Amino acid sequence: MAATKKTGTTKKTNKKASARVLSEKELQTLIDAVPDERRKLAANIVSELVWMSKMMDTLKSKADEIGPLEWFVQGEQSMLRENPALKSYNTTIKNYATLLSKLTDLLPKATTSPPTSDAGDQFDDFVAGRDAD
Repeated sequence: MAATKKTGTTKKTNKKASARVLSEKELQTLIDAVPDERRKLAANIVSELVWMSKMMDTLKSKADEIGPLEWFVQGEQSMLRENPALKSYNTTIKNYATLLSKLTDLLPKATTSPPTSDAGDQFDDFVAGRDAD
């Protein structure tokens, strides 16, 4: 019965973890927005992001199952240590964020238009005039 509860908890955790990362569909949308000459590179990055997302789900489930700390025993020595799955998860999520940043860097730069509110126009005109000098 306990194994069934753990499995149920793991499935819920996987759904929660998946909600925090971009879905494959969302990542594909990003690929489509990348200019043609960089699209192959973007596809490679997305492939890694998808793999990392699945890996993070697995690592997070294992970390939830064991907890943040565990007793490590080697011979006569025993000590409390950080859960290796949690340690790997933390490393992977940092790498995921870095890769996601690289992917967004491949996207075309958005053009910004001046604000339409009258309140900001005078200040923006002042700054634009000052910067033109």
